[in-house]
Amino acid sequence: MQEQRQNARSRPWAEGRTHLQALVIVNEAAGSVGQGGRDKLLGEIEALSVRATKVVSDLDQLCEADAARADLVIVLGGDGTASKAASLFKGGAPLILLPGGTRNLLPHALYGVVTWPSALRAALAHGRIVKLIGGEANGRKFFVAAMFGAPTLLARAREAARSGRLDLMMARLNQVFTRIFARRIAVRPLGGVATRAEAAGVLCPAYRGEVEAQSLEWVRLNAAQPVDLIRVGMRSVFGGWRDDAAIERSWARSGEIRAVGAIPAILDGEPTTFKAHVRITMVTDGPNVLSTL
Repeated sequence: MQEQRQNARSRPWAEGRTHLQALVIVNEAAGSVGQGGRDKLLGEIEALSVRATKVVSDLDQLCEADAARADLVIVLGGDGTASKAASLFKGGAPLILLPGGTRNLLPHALYGVVTWPSALRAALAHGRIVKLIGGEANGRKFFVAAMFGAPTLLARAREAARSGRLDLMMARLNQVFTRIFARRIAVRPLGGVATRAEAAGVLCPAYRGEVEAQSLEWVRLNAAQPVDLIRVGMRSVFGGWRDDAAIERSWARSGEIRAVGAIPAILDGEPTTFKAHVRITMVTDGPNVLSTL
């Protein structure tokens, strides 16, 4: 215990500070946190001589000023919670984004594939402060991935099924298959030409398990027939979808997506809709985060 306390006080990013204070965010509804996650996290940080100044489960209860009194912000939840926290806090106290969800792309990019207690201890002991790189779609930030086009409606159908609304699920599935080949989107990364696609994605470094990068990865789905969509969908579950023959890839710091009418989208797992035009830019001045990689 004494060794843990000494490590917690001697890390380079907190040099000169003997008593650390943290703003703590815990989403117990996240995939692998569960009930009791809040108490377990508070016990862990107390053992590391870190005092919680405020503990919340809902990010809507916070504003950037809440971190002013804290030396760091500790977040335990899924990628959606981590991304929302990253969007809320810019500069100032560094964030520790712990893996508490299902995919945990952001935490894995920062700490590797480890449990959240191990990630917490490593970040406190020898983490380095880096700027989290992300993207911005019409002013809305994302730090993992943004997906655009009719296939993103499948996520909404899945949510309807989870809530027991089978009628809504069927209606949304019908939307997907009636719109996917009829209402394509035009995708133009900076420096490239506009190309038509059934769907497109803009991927941040964290999606690839990286922290730093010079540009965003742009992927476009060109499905000549329904079987291409099904195949790519299956490979997105089991891996390797970006290497599929129906996928085109390029890299750019900015670009745009256009369509006639609404553009359904998903930003870091959250469904949304844009009107006709989306301007995407790379975000290099994101929040400070602690990374061990």
